[in-house]
Amino acid sequence: MAKPSSSAKFLIQKFDPITHDRKKFSCGYGPIDNFFKQSISKLTKDNLIAVWVAVERGQATRPFGFYSLNAHSVVSNELPQLMGRSRQPSLPAVYLGAIAVDQTAQSKGLGTALLIDAIKRSVTISQQAGCAAIILDVLDTGDQENFTKRTSFYENLGFQFIDKTSHNKRMFLSIKNAEASLE
Repeated sequence: MAKPSSSAKFLIQKFDPITHDRKKFSCGYGPIDNFFKQSISKLTKDNLIAVWVAVERGQATRPFGFYSLNAHSVVSNELPQLMGRSRQPSLPAVYLGAIAVDQTAQSKGLGTALLIDAIKRSVTISQQAGCAAIILDVLDTGDQENFTKRTSFYENLGFQFIDKTSHNKRMFLSIKNAEASLE
């Protein structure tokens, strides 16, 4: 698995709505910025998502990146390669709902560090509650070049499309492959 380059100056920690000042955060895409600034406090309070933020070491109040996770399931026939002998109608999964990096910290390895942290955390969740995969939907803002960049970013860390033929934007990484990539 690729290691982050200059992300060592950042620390990834659990989101705290009181400590983490999100006012200056901007990843360059308004809906994600608004989600981070306006929605996550309520969603985390209601236990619908869990959020982790990347802050500079020594200055733990301004987030430069974040990701969110929540429980999810996938219809078994969407991922037959993960079913094995199971006859369950759905497979448990961890859903990576959002991942973003502030524009001032982009192209410095922070996105990779956040995704690796999310993968590690998902593996830990799987060991405690049982999950077959990590699922995500590639953000599509209508810009094909950026969509392709995002897709390549996830593919470089082992994710693959659930169904590439249907132009589906949903990707997955099996927990077994995630564990192997972390060794």
